Amino acid sequence: MILTGIAAGLVWSSGPLLTQDGPSHSYNAWILLHFGAESAYPQFYDVALYPTTNWLGGMLLTALGQLLPSVAAECLFVTLVLVLFVGGGARLLAREQGDLPAVALILPAIAFNYPLHMGFYSFCLGFALVPWVWVLSIQTTQNPRWRKVLGLGLLLVVTYLAHLVAALMAVVGLACIAVFASRERAGRRAIVRPLIAALPTIALAISYWSRMPGGEAVHWGWDELLETLLTFRVVAAYIGPQEWLATAMGLSILALAVAGVWRSGVAARRWWVIASIGVVLYALLPNGAKGHWFLSERLSLLPWLALLPLCTVQRFRWVQIGWFTTLAGTFLFLAAMHHAPLKAEMDALNVLADRIEPESQIISLSFNSRPPEPARAQVFLHAVDRLAVQRNAIDIGNYEGQTNHFQTRVKPELHWPHYNQVEGMPTSINPLQLSLIAQYVLTVDLDTHAPDYRQQLEDAYEPMAKTGRFQLFRRRIQRGSLVPRSDGTAPPVTSP
Repeated sequence: MILTGIAAGLVWSSGPLLTQDGPSHSYNAWILLHFGAESAYPQFYDVALYPTTNWLGGMLLTALGQLLPSVAAECLFVTLVLVLFVGGGARLLAREQGDLPAVALILPAIAFNYPLHMGFYSFCLGFALVPWVWVLSIQTTQNPRWRKVLGLGLLLVVTYLAHLVAALMAVVGLACIAVFASRERAGRRAIVRPLIAALPTIALAISYWSRMPGGEAVHWGWDELLETLLTFRVVAAYIGPQEWLATAMGLSILALAVAGVWRSGVAARRWWVIASIGVVLYALLPNGAKGHWFLSERLSLLPWLALLPLCTVQRFRWVQIGWFTTLAGTFLFLAAMHHAPLKAEMDALNVLADRIEPESQIISLSFNSRPPEPARAQVFLHAVDRLAVQRNAIDIGNYEGQTNHFQTRVKPELHWPHYNQVEGMPTSINPLQLSLIAQYVLTVDLDTHAPDYRQQLEDAYEPMAKTGRFQLFRRRIQRGSLVPRSDGTAPPVTSP
């Protein structure tokens, strides 16, 4: 509980957690909350509220935004994810006597993982539900009444609405739990009814997958696959010491699981099977592809989650408690230490909000594709959406509106730069063309990584303010004419 409170405290103290995609999720929730006749948003966006996978996170964030300010709503959302996962993991690991093994102490560190810092909110919400699905699956095999089956089926659908990969994890665990339960008990209800509960979710997943656009699959090399899996790297949001601690966590889990295998009964074999299936899926499914972008190292969380219930060794309990407390506590301390300078930069960015005209159009161009070390996530990639919320602005680079995975959709008649161009090739964007649709440009690391682009940018935009690595520009074009530069000279007029 103390470590979970520390993790939640980090979320609220940074106000909110600094993530890559989190600002975009918060901004699109803001659009939904203010999508009305008196708002400028209907001129730029359509809204699609029908449920599909990756839907639940945005809708929950929007619902919380009706009760709290945007920042507090996002903090509460992340806190709920942390508490859900730690609570579900504790239920999954609890012994018959009700006590918890020492390995449960690292649950808050696992919850405070790299996907969360990437801002994969819906996935993290779905992943937090996976232990609860497995707990309810065990209960349903022990007492296969239709009420339990219905509850299990509903929870699986909710997990699917959070994220397809999380639903895949949940179904794999459910199937293995049901199969091994049938071996332990006479009668087919123990296996048939839990599988019946999974049928709606399986049907939804197949339907969604069949409608996804195709594309060339991207596979990691075996060396990268093995390194990422064996080092438990998916939980480390920062390179360096946090990665070392993640490796120590993984080795400790594996050692305890192997040490307890000889004393494990039939019930424990299901966890080894789940972990093995998780490894196979992680190794064989593509890391990403056009359209199927969501298959990635996030799936490497499945085998590790399945190994946790196998850590039942009772010997040296107090040594284990001290060891796992040290690992998790140091892991969270490093997160706080690395978070502090990033928060200072984000606070400097927020100062620019007052310079932006309300309900104007703005775009952020980040000229450093590498994250600010030691962060693995590019925490400033969508940071402009913090300013957009404050000023009711229109983010021309809003990537969520250009995909079919979220609730907001850019109107088809609008020809905004593609989000891959904005995020990966900003120097390919013609500033004169951009000035026709964006009043402001926020740059990140312009002078450091793209000094030659400044001249092109200043042909259409006037420098306004600079704070740290951020610079704000306002367009010179007004009512179809070019406004002279501040030095009195007119920028050259070239064909866009």
